[in-house]
Amino acid sequence: MNPNNVKIRHTPIGNQKDAQALATLDNICTAGASCPAVTASPVAAGALAGLKTAVAAAHTSLTSRIALAQSLLAAINALHLDIGAVRVALTTYEAAVGALPGLDAGIIGQAGLLTRAAKQPPATLGNATGLYSTPGKHPTEGILRWPPVPGATGYAIEVNTTPQNPAGTWTAIASGSSRRRVVKGPTPSSQILARVAAVGSDGTQSDWSAPLLVTTA
Repeated sequence: MNPNNVKIRHTPIGNQKDAQALATLDNICTAGASCPAVTASPVAAGALAGLKTAVAAAHTSLTSRIALAQSLLAAINALHLDIGAVRVALTTYEAAVGALPGLDAGIIGQAGLLTRAAKQPPATLGNATGLYSTPGKHPTEGILRWPPVPGATGYAIEVNTTPQNPAGTWTAIASGSSRRRVVKGPTPSSQILARVAAVGSDGTQSDWSAPLLVTTA
């Protein structure tokens, strides 16, 4: 019978962390054990006893979980330290095998280690040859071209606007990896000397090619 028409609000332990929820349940069990109406009711007293048993079991499981979590954290930290020691020991072993007399790939493989390919020397840088030119699409322009040069990653170009004097002033124009350059003269049908040098990945430069006479459009 509920003459006052009141209802029990559900205890929101689902929104709490496990330890907080168990603390809430402990308070409920303590309060229920002190409530005369509960202790006088066989049904309520039996339900309270079942709640106490369930809470006690949950406390035991929480204690086990905390202990396991602490053990796992300790194991993770220990493994981290052990892996660090393994790296040091491996480096020491690799250095010791690397110092063995007559070391070759076979010995390295037999020792259980990996070999690495020897660093290849850069390709020998050749000289630019076979230069040729065609008139450009616009007046005063000529197009300079040449075949690829072994070992080259770029090309330097110089021009001389006084072809009657090959020993005169040579002026650099834009360098780069392209094997095509636009050469500009002062007037249409100008004749300009051009030469090319190959440039390697380390910045070394080959000898200059033989000069080529470029005629602009």
